[in-house]
Amino acid sequence: MDKAQAKPTEKLLTEFIPPTYEEWKQAVEAMLKGKPFEKAMFTKTYEDIVLKPIYRQEDVENLPHLGDLPGALGSARSSRISGYLKNSWAVAQEQTDYLPEEVNASLMNELNRGLTKVNLRVDYPSAHGKNPQKLTGENRYRGTSITTLEDLRLILKDVAIEHIEIDINAGIMAPAYLSMLKALAEERKIETNLLSGCIGLDPLAVLVTDGKLETDLEQTLNYMACMTDWAVKHAPKMKTILVDTTSYGDNGATITQELAIAFNTATFYVNALQERGLKLADIFSHIQFNMTIGSHFFMEIAKFRAFRILWHNFITAYDQASQVKAYVHAKTSAWNKTKYDAFVNILRTSTETFSAVLGGIDSLQITHLDELVARPSQFTRRVARNQQIIIDEETNMNRLIDPAGGSWYIESMTAEIAEKAWEVFQTYEAEGGILVCLQNDLIQDDVTDVAELKMKNVGSRQDVIVGTNMFANLEEKKIDFDEADLDKKIEARIAKIYKFVEDKDKAQAAKCSCSCDNKCDCSSEHDSHILDEISQFFIENGTIAEVYANMWKISQPLEITPLIKQRATSKIEDLRAKVENAEVRPSVFLANYGPLAQFKPRADFSKGFFEVGAYEVLNNLGFTDVDKMIKAALDSQAKIVCICSTDEAYQDFVVEFTSKLKEKNSQLTVILAGYPKEQIASYQEAGVDDFIHLKANCYAVLNSLWTKVGVK
Repeated sequence: MDKAQAKPTEKLLTEFIPPTYEEWKQAVEAMLKGKPFEKAMFTKTYEDIVLKPIYRQEDVENLPHLGDLPGALGSARSSRISGYLKNSWAVAQEQTDYLPEEVNASLMNELNRGLTKVNLRVDYPSAHGKNPQKLTGENRYRGTSITTLEDLRLILKDVAIEHIEIDINAGIMAPAYLSMLKALAEERKIETNLLSGCIGLDPLAVLVTDGKLETDLEQTLNYMACMTDWAVKHAPKMKTILVDTTSYGDNGATITQELAIAFNTATFYVNALQERGLKLADIFSHIQFNMTIGSHFFMEIAKFRAFRILWHNFITAYDQASQVKAYVHAKTSAWNKTKYDAFVNILRTSTETFSAVLGGIDSLQITHLDELVARPSQFTRRVARNQQIIIDEETNMNRLIDPAGGSWYIESMTAEIAEKAWEVFQTYEAEGGILVCLQNDLIQDDVTDVAELKMKNVGSRQDVIVGTNMFANLEEKKIDFDEADLDKKIEARIAKIYKFVEDKDKAQAAKCSCSCDNKCDCSSEHDSHILDEISQFFIENGTIAEVYANMWKISQPLEITPLIKQRATSKIEDLRAKVENAEVRPSVFLANYGPLAQFKPRADFSKGFFEVGAYEVLNNLGFTDVDKMIKAALDSQAKIVCICSTDEAYQDFVVEFTSKLKEKNSQLTVILAGYPKEQIASYQEAGVDDFIHLKANCYAVLNSLWTKVGVK
């Protein structure tokens, strides 16, 4: 068919006139039936950002970042000119086995199945310069015991360390583990300039997590300078300055708080390293940011885009000509993860991973679904790893340089988050900087205030956590984890290292002479050789405890109020655990009155409400006779009775039922489902103790009942 014969394209929508915003608003107001438009359609976030019901082109017309090109410094679009087209983000699942040989087996398995970055976390004793010790609490479930060079040899056996990035999260002992990796590379005759990844020091993260920095802060910063100076000269692709804000994000901080604290921390380190003689370009190029990914899908995308704008503002404030791009490692937050119904964690981490990828992070770690209660199994490792691989291989998001670009909603959020975060950053700087703010409890109080508000909203079920504060499954099977097996491994490990040290002492092994007592001039030969001395000591069979004793010769511990460790559902989970472990689980009798259609909606609501706290709910097909309902309630032996019907029906029987029931057993607690305002006083006078409804604080009610019923 030639052009003359071709029919013009038919435009099917020409008869439809696009509505104006005012016309759309009028239609919505009609549907709201009198509810105020601003109250019903606008949502205020914890960041004090107001989300609009609809975003239009006018919302982004004056945003300066819209003209950014991918790959340009400070571009919200992407730090890479081609996005993930050429190279994807690094799949950096954390290895969490306790024994070095177990880590190697897991690592080799994962490297053959999609892992592209080695991500190690040393256990709590190792990160604090101690040889193996018994582990308690949350420390039981994370980290590998790495005490000697032989341990790292075993972990990285058959791993081509010259071709893959290696992260080791080692707390204040980062200088020692960088020295250990250096020794391993030299042992394998690998040039250290081929090493890449991050073995970074972040003493402020240790301080806010533990509430105490056992080493002298100034001396610790000296070591950070020494590590960075060595990396500049010998391992330019290795990051040595860590800015880890995951403790804040995991414990309830807002997006803007986490971003601000990241740059407050970076400011502290940049200033300290400048004082110690390092160049700005060298400092910037050796920083890695570790951040969390939260549950608000679109705002988390905007968060990582806003980070790049803030990074540009940050480094150009120091040096207008700087062109260094930031490296961001993202981890799914622990804040909204649950111990109960843990498989729902897969859904949470999937959306969070998607957010991080659309936001343009550099490496990514998905927490395992069972991480809160166990060391992960091969199955849960595979699930977490495959979540990343599926998004990479099957969503085609890696074919787009900036998938979120152009969205009026996300572009507007990007600008607003960047602005709000910079305001918080400047507020903390005006107070004296991050260390002063931590010493004065300012940051801890700010984060705790937000966390408590979030927990209150979780308690009242305004924020829904499926499987915990809504749709709790009392029949679920707990995740199986062999605590006794872990105890045996720890005991065997302690015995093995104890014998190793004893045999070494008999052989009069060399002692470590490394130290960095004073402020470093990192151009000096002495400072260049500190890592060499530590490496040599490990080669001569030194242990991490011996290195610690020689590295930190100045003892001026710094103490602050630690960040309160909590999660969105931690209080509810603690209550549920108490109820489940009681000798007799408290039960609730549902006093269903009237036909099924009349009582069922509130009976279903009440059942779900009480099951949040693991209370046993005794349901029935309903009653039409008050006396029979009283007899059934008493025969059930339940200490709690919940009345379920409609507000209209309540007027016919609640006063009679409650007063007669309390006459026969005054110790019973009577709850009414609903909140009929006009009858509240009369119902309370008759003996109703409390009311449950959509706006009731579920946790507060259940916790109060637990205390009242007196079940032990």
